[in-house]
Amino acid sequence: MFVNKKFILTYSLAVLSLFAVGCNKPKQDEINPNIAITGETPIVNDDIAPSDKEKLNIEIGIIKNSASALGATSLFKNSEDNSSYENYSPVIFNTNEELKNAFINGEVNVAILPPDVAYEAYNNKDCYILAVTNGCNYYIAENGNTIQNISDLANKTVYTSKEDSLSKTMLSAISNYNNLNINILEIDTTSNLLSQIKNGTITTAIIPEPYLSYVANESIRSAIDLYDIWNDSFGADLPTSCLLIEKFYLSNNIIDIQFFLKDYSASASIARRNAEETAKNANKFALIDNVSASKSAIPGCGFTFKTEDELYKMLNTYYTATKEITNQNPPDDNFYYKNQH
Repeated sequence: MFVNKKFILTYSLAVLSLFAVGCNKPKQDEINPNIAITGETPIVNDDIAPSDKEKLNIEIGIIKNSASALGATSLFKNSEDNSSYENYSPVIFNTNEELKNAFINGEVNVAILPPDVAYEAYNNKDCYILAVTNGCNYYIAENGNTIQNISDLANKTVYTSKEDSLSKTMLSAISNYNNLNINILEIDTTSNLLSQIKNGTITTAIIPEPYLSYVANESIRSAIDLYDIWNDSFGADLPTSCLLIEKFYLSNNIIDIQFFLKDYSASASIARRNAEETAKNANKFALIDNVSASKSAIPGCGFTFKTEDELYKMLNTYYTATKEITNQNPPDDNFYYKNQH
């Protein structure tokens, strides 16, 4: 006889929740399906791992040619090999704005976005941040050899991509903290930013991996790794991509999502350890275009998987450090998903 282990556990949790509520159970028309999840969240293990018939098919919104695409690659490879807890498929977008709008409109229930865009999504959608999936993967790139440290940027012009609002916000926060007068100008697209530094139209830009490896050559180099600069300025790692989930989707699939988190953590670890395999598989799933450059970029992509307290520290530090630039207070605690055991 087929036994659905996840159903049994979910049913047991529901019974416990009803018992706890008792006579104060709300009327059906008073229940808001998008309220924060309450009650106990199970600690999942292989004893309750889903069978092939029970696996949830999870579509993940992702930006092509991004570090987050590389970090998530093994989700799709392991799903194809049937070695993951759940089933995964990518839904690929070209820009953060496109993915944000698709997430808000319900085209995808799960998305990987930078923290500033994730906050915009939160202002328009009942969602949680589940994890930080990338730490700092941003660099000051120079077509030349005049910049050696952050103070060398004083009174210089640094270009950023308008499609990558995080780069301008982050560099503005760093310049304010270090009392540097940096002229930050935006170029309309990432593609044009890369083209212009490559042909010498501009000489200095803030570029994340893997895009930096796409243009690096004998003339273009990584002049400053912004990882240490951010840490020294604000006392925490910089989050550059976050895993978002729609709250109602999470509440309906709470056990599956716990297994999803285990799968994603493993994917980030594989990406850190095996650059060649990750780059090849990312290209296979159309997540990246340039295998060789992506392989070279992987050590600098900042793959990580931070949840709960570590997640909160990284993001709250970022939102606090940038609130004067964005004119937004840090999001409330309902933004952060935390297991309740």
